Amino acid sequence: MISLWRLAFRGSLVLALFAAGLLLTVLGFAAFDALYRQRAVPIKREWQRRWISTFCWAINLKIEHHGTPIAGALMVSNHISWLDIAVLGSLVPGSFVSKHEVAAWPIVGIMGRRVETLFIHRQDRGHARQIAEQMVWRLKQRQTLIVFPEGTTTSGREVLKFGSALLQAACYAQAPIQPVALQYLGASATFAPFIGDDAFVPHLFTILKAPETRARLTFCAPLPQELANARRAAADCCRQQIIKTLGLIEQESQYRVATA
Repeated sequence: MISLWRLAFRGSLVLALFAAGLLLTVLGFAAFDALYRQRAVPIKREWQRRWISTFCWAINLKIEHHGTPIAGALMVSNHISWLDIAVLGSLVPGSFVSKHEVAAWPIVGIMGRRVETLFIHRQDRGHARQIAEQMVWRLKQRQTLIVFPEGTTTSGREVLKFGSALLQAACYAQAPIQPVALQYLGASATFAPFIGDDAFVPHLFTILKAPETRARLTFCAPLPQELANARRAAADCCRQQIIKTLGLIEQESQYRVATA
């Protein structure tokens, strides 16, 4: 009974927030563009971060974080759930590079387009090349970008091999690359992952009914410049730093044996 009441209360808050978010991104962002022109981007990103922080409060998503995010970096994170966007977005005023399927999600896809998320068709090389060019331009403008190079979500008990294609943009733009380690804590580790055939709305209901969702985010040290100039080495180094930070060294040893 308590979980149903919690679902109704938080669901009402989330619907109100989505309505406010649509107004902000459609009308508010247009006003920022008209009033501030070239200076509008950091203002929009900060309002985006504030909205996401409010969303985290509404669903009782509690986040502890360590380290310092670097402005204008390409942030490279492991990927567990759609909640990762809320966790990262509440702390980092940046843009995400996401799979194209997210653009079709209810409300989330609309808002994603309005906040200039880059939706990529990973199997379409031509489209991927266009996205890469946009990433280079944004990084040269000192805009922060966040990518999930595993290409899919996991249970959080492993970190899959990182694709290196998305890191090439940072090499071209000479932008810093910062690994980011993300994990869900306690009971949240069992219900926060969004994997396989999970559907967005039922999973959202699960989150809304839970007493709380707990996450930990660690901003690791940026890669040395010599590594940041070689995308494959950069991808491997990011993955290793994240595995070490999450304490998955044993899992990594098993992974190496299995793939040897």
